[in-house]
Amino acid sequence: QEVRSIIDSYNDLAMIVQNSATELAERAFQDTVTGIGNRRYFTKRGATQINRRTPLGKRGVLIFTDLDGFKEINDVRGHAVGDAVLQAFAKNLYPATKQFMDREFRGVAGAHPIIGRIGGDEFAILLPIPDHVTEIDDVADLCERLRQALPKSVDLDGINIPCELSAGGA
Repeated sequence: QEVRSIIDSYNDLAMIVQNSATELAERAFQDTVTGIGNRRYFTKRGATQINRRTPLGKRGVLIFTDLDGFKEINDVRGHAVGDAVLQAFAKNLYPATKQFMDREFRGVAGAHPIIGRIGGDEFAILLPIPDHVTEIDDVADLCERLRQALPKSVDLDGINIPCELSAGGA
């Protein structure tokens, strides 16, 4: 009976350790405020995609975005509202970017943008360029079209907060 109790306790403890390790591994790549990938996630996934696509002659565009006026939102409305703005913006960032890709590039089979919050109010997007796009417009024009496609404000409990952004890339 005592041996069985020790075995059961050991199995329970092993399960707790395994679950904790899984949770820590997920947290290592997740931004704690927005829930999207963090800088480490973006760097690792971006490098993987670049290393996989480059030898095949496939291209991509790296875009950095910055929320305009975010410091003022934090200073005037407080960090809780600033965090809520980041969360709402991040929640819309992937679907808006994917819709942009589908419209601009007519989709890329099996490819998805890699998006991460790299710090403060800065986000990075790695867009895979499909093979059938032989000439990409000036990157600045592409960034501007993506910027226009992204949310320009977020709604927080009925309050519309502007969140225009700047974007640039290579």
